[in-house]
Amino acid sequence: MIAQHLPQRNESVKGEVEKADYYTLELENTSHDQLRVVGGGKEHCEPNFCQNVVEAPFYGIEYIVSGSCILERNGIAETLTAGSLFAYSPRDTYVLRNANTQPLVKHFINFEGNDASLLVENKALIDFQTPNLIHHKWVERTFVSLQECGMGGCNKRQAACKHLLLYLSTRLSDTSQSEMDTTYVSASRSNFDNICRYIEENYARITSPLEVANTFNISHQYLCFLFKKFSNETPTKMVTRFKLARAVELLRERTLLIKQIAEQVGFVDQYYFSKCFKGYYGLSPRKFLNRSALRISA
Repeated sequence: MIAQHLPQRNESVKGEVEKADYYTLELENTSHDQLRVVGGGKEHCEPNFCQNVVEAPFYGIEYIVSGSCILERNGIAETLTAGSLFAYSPRDTYVLRNANTQPLVKHFINFEGNDASLLVENKALIDFQTPNLIHHKWVERTFVSLQECGMGGCNKRQAACKHLLLYLSTRLSDTSQSEMDTTYVSASRSNFDNICRYIEENYARITSPLEVANTFNISHQYLCFLFKKFSNETPTKMVTRFKLARAVELLRERTLLIKQIAEQVGFVDQYYFSKCFKGYYGLSPRKFLNRSALRISA
């Protein structure tokens, strides 16, 4: 299913939306000056999804439910993960593309009117740039309620959706910077700790950082961001460190050939294993064996 979004939305979309529920609200009985919800929806986007919006016709707020994506606007690219929220104004241009091999799920709502700018100029959306509210479950519940009302869950759809939109904006205004930072850091730290635990337990079968990113349904860029934020080494260096530490233990046991040790810790190429080992410890695996033998005989 190709993404259809709302009518007159200036955009090009590559890739497919696997599943989508859109709603458009009646506007004929409301003034153009009044705040009013134009429509919205929920999209399940395929891994190859890329949405290029040129001069958006409406104000909008989008919420990432699951997966991760790259948002490019004003010459800056940033990775958004589950819980991220971002806004845009009419005539804004941006690119949103799936950053993973897994589907991207997101809610969006479009609106217009004289007061609409106040909603996207909300302090939380401006000061926090693209805030991550993964622990603020009320945000997703609000978008779910918008979806239900917009799809016909109540008789006065416009009024109900407008009130929910104002509720969303009001609660965002009450969210403090410290609360946002705590939420974001705690979620990021939890992700990082889980990734480190996974690497420690599975280093022998990990061949690239991309495998780790795919396992946790995040982008490679976000994986590198987590390591830059919470560690002094890269994902590749951490994986290699665990592999080589285990290789040292096996070399000291002196029960396996160097080729067998390389394979057991996850190196397909023995020569590449020797190169990494020497680069890390300053001597080749064979010289390490010889030195260990000398210590034992002494």
